[in-house]
Amino acid sequence: MSLKYRIAVVIFLLEAVMMSIVFYTTVSRSQEINEKQLEINERVILDLLGDLSRLALFTFEYDNLQAYIEKIAEDPHVVKVLIIDRNRRVVASSNVNDIGVSAPELKDTSYEYWLLKEVKNASGVLGSVAVNYSQAELIAAKKEVLFLGVRVALVGMTIIAVVGVLTGYLLTRRLEVLSNAAQRIKEGHLDVQTNLAGRDELALLGQTFDGMVTSFRVSVDKLRSGENELRKARDELENRVDERTMELATANKELERLAMHDPLTNLPNRALLLLRLQQAIEGSQRNQSTFAMLMMDLDRFKEVNDTLGHDVGDELLVQVSHRVGTLLRKSDTVARIGGDEFAIVLSDVTQEQAMLISGKIGRCLSSEFEVANHRFNIGCSIGIAMFPEHGVDSSVLLKCADLAMYVAKRNHLNHVVYDAAESPHSESVLSLDNSLRQAIEQDELLLHYQPKVDLQTGSLIGVEALVRWQHDDHLLYPDKFIPYAEKTGLIRNITRWVLEAALKQQSQWQSVGENLKMSVNLSFKDLGDHSLVSHIAESLDRWQVDPECLMLEITETSVMEDPHQTLEILRQLDEMGLGISIDDFGTGYSSLVYLKKLPVDEIKIDRSFVTDLLSDSDSLVIVRSIIDLAHNLGMSVTAEGVETVEVWEKLSSLGCDVSQGYYSGPPMSSEDLVRSPFFTAPLTVAGK
Repeated sequence: MSLKYRIAVVIFLLEAVMMSIVFYTTVSRSQEINEKQLEINERVILDLLGDLSRLALFTFEYDNLQAYIEKIAEDPHVVKVLIIDRNRRVVASSNVNDIGVSAPELKDTSYEYWLLKEVKNASGVLGSVAVNYSQAELIAAKKEVLFLGVRVALVGMTIIAVVGVLTGYLLTRRLEVLSNAAQRIKEGHLDVQTNLAGRDELALLGQTFDGMVTSFRVSVDKLRSGENELRKARDELENRVDERTMELATANKELERLAMHDPLTNLPNRALLLLRLQQAIEGSQRNQSTFAMLMMDLDRFKEVNDTLGHDVGDELLVQVSHRVGTLLRKSDTVARIGGDEFAIVLSDVTQEQAMLISGKIGRCLSSEFEVANHRFNIGCSIGIAMFPEHGVDSSVLLKCADLAMYVAKRNHLNHVVYDAAESPHSESVLSLDNSLRQAIEQDELLLHYQPKVDLQTGSLIGVEALVRWQHDDHLLYPDKFIPYAEKTGLIRNITRWVLEAALKQQSQWQSVGENLKMSVNLSFKDLGDHSLVSHIAESLDRWQVDPECLMLEITETSVMEDPHQTLEILRQLDEMGLGISIDDFGTGYSSLVYLKKLPVDEIKIDRSFVTDLLSDSDSLVIVRSIIDLAHNLGMSVTAEGVETVEVWEKLSSLGCDVSQGYYSGPPMSSEDLVRSPFFTAPLTVAGK
């Protein structure tokens, strides 16, 4: 068999195998998709019928249910629908002749099959739903796909055979030209040219062959001038060695610079910072002077990065470095040590001078930035540590400055001087940590409940669970211990205690007929706990509380700590049926892009806007805008800090849904809440 026919056969066989694989995969996938779609359709219909028939079977009202069944029976896959009560009597059917008789025996055939689903409620089994499905359409589709695939495969293999023969011919034709040319060179004819045109591999091979012959012809001339070319090349090599030596020296200097500087801002990096810090320590020890170590973290930088992109974030960092640099002396050092964190060494300054400079930096960075046609404001949090008061080596100074920066950021301050009492390793904090652990273990924590009241009706619709600590004969509020709990990691234990106590109380209320929605606060630390979802699910099951009766509150700022992680956790909680509330809305800087993506059911307007609602036009505009935004996104709105009837009436006129504040009731114990008028009558509002 000649080469061209061998090529044709190989191409035909390979393409036939590929065609067979594609055909089998296509047919199998098509069948799988059809079967999967039918399965999804079956599940949706069964679930829908189960939900629709639950109330009808419980109340014995079947008229509306019959209309739904007739609509579902229009599905071409549905042959018959039966709703059967607990006595095996057909109470609703797509065939009205079946109604009122005993349920028939449900037998499957080769073309039809029955699916059953029990309908239950809290009292037990109410009945069942039976749907008779037809597979005739699916079987016909399978046959049609198979026949179509066979026809396509036959046509494809015919085309492949023709292409294989043509390919073999085209390949061997050019190979014959190359073979004849090689034979002539063998005979001594060095003027041979193949003259193959084109850009395919064989044409390129022919052109390379022609070039090789030409090169061979001129090789003698090149040998004659080779000595001169070699001498010239040697001279050029020596010159290039000298040039490379100089370039290498320059490159080494640049590498040394890059190793000690941040490539984005050109500021010293951590390595150079540590060197400068050690030099400052040695100089201060010699001169018996003091200097300041500052740690600075930008506020809302992550929001800028996530909302406007990393390019804008990078340019912002460059502008920040320029602004800070203009405020410092040549003897000072400002370094970028990672992300939006900067470190500053202020040589030969007192604590008062360091605080003054920190204030200037804060004011400078709080003014408006313009990057890529975007205008926005940020800010910064600065921690100050002094040498030698707070430490005499670099690691201690850095740690103290970092701890002070954490306190500044937590308390929304521009700068804070290190205080040993704020350190997580200080005696006071360790003592508080131990006391908190004992409080959780010895049940010293307790919950108070603040009413949430419908603004239109005055009815109690829910409560917010607020934790208190009965510590040394006096009651501590969350602001006194929750920040320490977040710092030490105890917040996870407190959150889980609150969830258990709240759900236990809710279960007790439900047992006496009070079905209130319970709101529980989550810390931003809780949103990083991957076991949170499973723990909540276990607690709900343990206390037999409906997930729809639990509302989890998170602050707007906690959402922006890690939007992607928060979104994933909230989606899992939403799938469980829990409500999600954004607390203190309007005080943070969350992106509306993320707000739109979050599965949020409620927005709580911060009390700072509600308090000034009647006296401040800006607060009124903000509150009205938040209400409109929430309603357009399908969310309810709760106003915090409602303390007067005038504010209540204004919020009601704006369309706000729920009030929470001292006008409707302060946080109180469960006993006081049960004794309050809320459990018996709505709140009386003037004018209603």
